[in-house]
Amino acid sequence: MWMFDRSVQTIARIPFSDGALSPEQTDINEKIKLYDAMCALCRPGDEVRGIPFRRVGAHQPQVTLPPVDAVLSKEREKLIAGLEATNPPSILSRSEQDTLFGRLSVLLSVATGAYTMRAKRHNVPVYEAESRHDWDTLLYHFYQDTEILSPYVMLEHTIHYPRNDLADNLVLAEDPESKQKIAAALFSRYCNAGTLCQAALSSSAPLGIPVYDLAQSAVNQANAMQGIFVRLYLTDPDALKKVVTGRSDSEPADGKCDAILFMSIPDKAYLTNNVGIIRYGDISNPSPPDSASGDDTAPDQGAVAGPKTPSAKPPSGKGQKSTPGSTEEIPLHVLRINDKQLENPFAAATPEPPPVPQNGLPALDLTLFKGHLLLPHVTAEYKKHAHSESKALNQGRVYLISVVSFYAALGIVDRPFYSLVTAGNRGAILMAWKSTKEKITDNREPQIYIMERNVCMMDISNPLEAFHFATVLIRLREDQKTLREEVIKKLGPDFDVEKLARWRKLAQPSKADVKKEAAAAKKKEPSAQGKKSTAGADGASDHTHH
Repeated sequence: MWMFDRSVQTIARIPFSDGALSPEQTDINEKIKLYDAMCALCRPGDEVRGIPFRRVGAHQPQVTLPPVDAVLSKEREKLIAGLEATNPPSILSRSEQDTLFGRLSVLLSVATGAYTMRAKRHNVPVYEAESRHDWDTLLYHFYQDTEILSPYVMLEHTIHYPRNDLADNLVLAEDPESKQKIAAALFSRYCNAGTLCQAALSSSAPLGIPVYDLAQSAVNQANAMQGIFVRLYLTDPDALKKVVTGRSDSEPADGKCDAILFMSIPDKAYLTNNVGIIRYGDISNPSPPDSASGDDTAPDQGAVAGPKTPSAKPPSGKGQKSTPGSTEEIPLHVLRINDKQLENPFAAATPEPPPVPQNGLPALDLTLFKGHLLLPHVTAEYKKHAHSESKALNQGRVYLISVVSFYAALGIVDRPFYSLVTAGNRGAILMAWKSTKEKITDNREPQIYIMERNVCMMDISNPLEAFHFATVLIRLREDQKTLREEVIKKLGPDFDVEKLARWRKLAQPSKADVKKEAAAAKKKEPSAQGKKSTAGADGASDHTHH
């Protein structure tokens, strides 16, 4: 119901058959094409760093990959066999090839499951605590452009959730007519959901039995939800209002996301409090703060401050005697050594051999995002193997919808966003967007579509599928660049900070405050507009779409 309150419709990656398609069906077909392009498995080109890509016969290519560490030679052969067997029609771009094969050993070491080998050897489930290391390794190494490690990866950071617009609308609906209009619009949405699910079953695309069964289950669920809504709420809008507003008051305002692939907007850190969707600490690792200087970023409540050096007050020397063995004769730093330091072999160790200065090697610059506004691009949710798929999907949905809602509030709509949800070594890529293609009726928000059925699934313990996921990350990094340009344009001189700030659940007032907010907004309207407005049901109806 959390998604329904925010006008979210789940769909499958099943294109609608050509013919008299509605605008929203045409839009979904176009987004499926974008998804397929983003998640396509591609093969190397005719030449990989001077190594030929040979073909034996018309349909049997022979792949030769760059050399890797000897211990990974078997994984390399598995990857070659997989590429030769699948023979994907699309070809990697030159830049994608350079990135993939320059890091081939990293990719194949992930496939071996460096953190999970023992578990897999004994055929036991791979849990989140172990498998997430392999996923994170791929994020750091392949969501990048020219960096050795991607600086655009955050782990375990808080992300804000969107507000419940349906609850706002229902609180403002005072008269029976307004409440009935909202209930009718919601019933129309349930009917539309069933229509889309049913139309997917008639697709001309070849559907395997599992895909067809899942599509049929979606139809059954949509019909069941439609019946429940009719029975409980369509004829009793007051009950609908009570349930939705009560649910809204108990909803969380944010949650901690396992991994966020983000982008940075320079010189915009002052917008963090009102605009930022990510809550984060000061990642710049600055020198000790100066009382005269401030930091624009909003520190995370969970941020850990660095150790403070205690200040020792110098003795005055008056009335004190210096006796042998007294503490005054012992250097202060000796007193600070405690038992833990004495038991720490690294406290005063000398490297052997001495470290060699690594001149010319780029390092991750922790001050890179000082003063920047950090915004999410892709979210990732990790869960345990086997029986945790639904948990990963539910949490991944929330993060992805939050991202889409944020950018829609910024004015970026009809643009797809992606999310990774995993269960052990297996991961699926979801896609969502806010559509403006359908006809919007009164009291109804523009629809968010989330593609979560028949999506691309990858098992990174398989070298070919780890290779596949790495190519997707490279393309996502390119997508991040175009999104960044769109955001910079939106944050221009005409940008309205206050209008954007209300998108978050954190900014959603209680039922009583919503009414006060509406009354205050009504007072600010021009007097001419006030003369045109009428009291009673018509006046309430004017404000049901909030």
